[in-house]
Amino acid sequence: ACLLSLLKSGEAVQTTHLVHLSYDDWTAEEVLRRLLPVTEIPSSFESIGPLAHVNLFLRDDLLPFKYIIGKVLLDKNSPRIRTVVNKIGSIETEYRTFGMEVIAGNSQDGWSTVQVREEGCVYVLDFQRVYWNSRLGGEHRRLVKVIREDATATARMSTLSSSSSSSSLIVADMMAGIGPFAIPLTSTTNTSNKSMDVPIIVHANDLNPASYEYLVINSKKNKCQNLHMYNMDARAFCHRLQDEGVHPDHFIMNLPATALEFLDAFRGYRPSSSLSSSSSSSSKLPQIHVHCFAPKNLQDARRDIWKRAEASLGCSLDQEKDQVSIHLVRDVAPNKNMYCVSFRLPEQVQTLPRVHVAAASKANNSDSDNKEPEQKKQKRNEEL
Repeated sequence: ACLLSLLKSGEAVQTTHLVHLSYDDWTAEEVLRRLLPVTEIPSSFESIGPLAHVNLFLRDDLLPFKYIIGKVLLDKNSPRIRTVVNKIGSIETEYRTFGMEVIAGNSQDGWSTVQVREEGCVYVLDFQRVYWNSRLGGEHRRLVKVIREDATATARMSTLSSSSSSSSLIVADMMAGIGPFAIPLTSTTNTSNKSMDVPIIVHANDLNPASYEYLVINSKKNKCQNLHMYNMDARAFCHRLQDEGVHPDHFIMNLPATALEFLDAFRGYRPSSSLSSSSSSSSKLPQIHVHCFAPKNLQDARRDIWKRAEASLGCSLDQEKDQVSIHLVRDVAPNKNMYCVSFRLPEQVQTLPRVHVAAASKANNSDSDNKEPEQKKQKRNEEL
């Protein structure tokens, strides 16, 4: 209304200007909408350091245009992004890796070795050889916070009981990957750990030799203390800790496709003698955190997770006694979400026979306490 009055009074004059817009002025989404004969435009991607990861695996309508998509995403996100890769297979290997192809940018040797930062920690990884998902940063942060809060509570209880013995909180990460839980819990460069009154000791394991390699490298990069690393089958790792008298307060099982199946490793679980003789031993049994996939509907997911967990444990779960909680982690696909179910290990598992772990599963059982892995590529990785 004000502009119209100015025009009518002659104080303003209406005119036109010709504006030339070029490719540089358009966003990736705007460019792709003009170029692609589809309605759903793939303008978003996951960032892993300088890598952009897109998933055109199930989009037959987009595959013929993958190089165009890669070029546009690279142009519009340079110099932050130097390489664009497309997923060419589902995660079906036991190491959680998948096939990928470079569709734009740097494809020289070493293009997949990157450095990422998360919650004050630095990670080196080879995206072709190990699993990493930047979208899980929030879940990493949440569970690390849960464990730190438990360590703080442990310190408070020790103070109230005037215990003279040194206490610590022990964590076992059964499918640790390159260390998104283990590294922040033990890094001496992480400011959140400097105020901890109770030391957190982590035993981190992964079956993938490449994950173990980068776990060791990242432990050194982040100056980790009290971090023990293993390269073996998760069930064998769980049994080994028991046999060596290590009794974790928390077990993390971050392998959502199959982690619930590995709960059978706790059958016949033997707590320490001091706990087993205590009348309140159930409250001292470890807290288990299992990641899994389940239906979108929360009630359906709850029934599905509960049923699968009980089948693997070999006993029932009690909502109140075992402190069962189910946390929604993230949306994964149109028909499923990722969840984390946490519970206190039921007392009944102690009466069950231990499952047999094949000797082959124990064959590669490396153990490292911040030792260098003997890998030819290590020097190049550490220089990143």
